[in-house]
Amino acid sequence: MERSIHVNKAEYAAELFGSFDVNAKRLEKAFGVTFSCRDSQIHVIGEEPGVSRAVRAAESLLRLVEKGETPENAEECAEWLCQMGLINDAEYAG
Repeated sequence: MERSIHVNKAEYAAELFGSFDVNAKRLEKAFGVTFSCRDSQIHVIGEEPGVSRAVRAAESLLRLVEKGETPENAEECAEWLCQMGLINDAEYAG
């Protein structure tokens, strides 16, 4: 299954994914999906329910990034997702 998320600006996707895509890699591991970014779309590929959960997490983080809030590191990204109730600590463990 594949779902797409529209990104208003390419730099938002870069901020969401983090340096060297560290946030994206951790999200991929947590949800069992693969992220790719082409043009103004983030593509999430995998099986359910991982794809739906990953899309919800990415959309939530993108809303924060669009407001100017960028996670400083993968641990802060995980903390935000935990606070939103989208993952638990064990799912995001590095």
